[in-house]
This record gives sequence, C-alpha cells and structure tokens, in this order.
Amino acid sequence: MPRRAALPPKRVDPQQKPFREGLSWQTGSSASLPDEVVRFRRRAILVARLLRDELAVTGSAVPRDLAALLDLVRDARHVVELGTAAGWTALSVALVNPACRVLTLDDTHKKRRHAYSILVPKDVRSRVEFRTERAELGCGAIRDVDVLFVDVGWHSLEETRDPFLAWEPAVRTGGTVVFHDYRRPDFPGVAAAIDELGLTGELHGGSLFVWRKPG
Repeated sequence: MPRRAALPPKRVDPQQKPFREGLSWQTGSSASLPDEVVRFRRRAILVARLLRDELAVTGSAVPRDLAALLDLVRDARHVVELGTAAGWTALSVALVNPACRVLTLDDTHKKRRHAYSILVPKDVRSRVEFRTERAELGCGAIRDVDVLFVDVGWHSLEETRDPFLAWEPAVRTGGTVVFHDYRRPDFPGVAAAIDELGLTGELHGGSLFVWRKPG
C-alpha cells in the first residue's frame, strides 16, 4: 500500500500571537473579582473572540489589577479614566459602584466599544460617558474627581506624565491617582514618569501605582 504523504505543518499567523496571549491573560484567575464583573467579562471575552478584537484582550486590565482598582473605587462618586481601550474597565467600575459616574477619554473612537457596552444593564451604561479626546488637553472645569486612572496609549514617559499634569487639578484633595502598568518591563515609561514627577505611593495588585493627593 502506498504511504500517505505527510501533511505540511500547520502555519501559525504570527499576528495572532498577541491576541492568543491576551486571551490567556484575561481568562486568568478571576476569583477576586465581584460576581457581576466576572459575568460581564465572560461575555465580553466571547464577543472579543467573535470579533477578533485584539485591542480588547491586550489593552484591558487583567483580573489581578482590575480587582485592585475596583477596591480603590468602591466608595468613589466620580471616576475619570484616561485611556479607554475597549471600555471594559470603565464598565466594570460602574457595575460594582452604583453611586459612581465614570468619564473615560481616549483619542481614538472605537466602534466596537458599543458591542461591550450593551453587555451591561442600561442603568450601568447610563453612568459611563465615553469621550473621544486627547487626555493631555486638560480637564477644563471638571473638579472633585475621587479617582483618576491613568492608562494612556503605549505608556511612554510623555503619555503618562502629560495627562497626569493636565488632570491632576481635577482630583480633589485626598483623592487617588492610579497609574497602570507600573514597573512592567514592557512599559518603562510609567515608572520613569512617576520618578520624574517625584511622586511617592503604594503598589496595588500586580502593576498599579497609587498616589494620594495631599491636602
């Protein structure tokens, strides 16, 4: 009997590697997350798979960091996020804190954010405002922000420092500023910006640097 020719090895698209890695990060342990957030993330991950939405899975906070952030915003009334990505973080904040309003800014408009927004109840969506604006342009007349979450772009020194300087006046005395991806080797600009600014704070979760605004 003639031997069957061996099948050629299956080719793997190298552009899909970040997507697969992102899915691995996002489907890690969610034991410390509130149940409503776990349910939302499961549905959001399914949608991201269907849409092949790399931004959602590589640009959203992983469970450990998200859990730490949600603890920090539990009593907040006004939260601002600089750097929206797919909107998972902003929607999660609104889910766990029914008294909180969230303003999230990004310099790019992502149509796919709507696909994730409709996964949460209407009353939750109504408390999240998405704006297409550059964070470094400033806060305008906005004041009394309880928590400012800085998670802009590719986390260069400038992308971290400039939005912070533009929005720090909006943070109330005693309020909290949270920088994402602190001390991560892929994003040295975050730590460099914090060092340049001379901020002292605490490490929460895996990569959140927390600074409290003094009185």
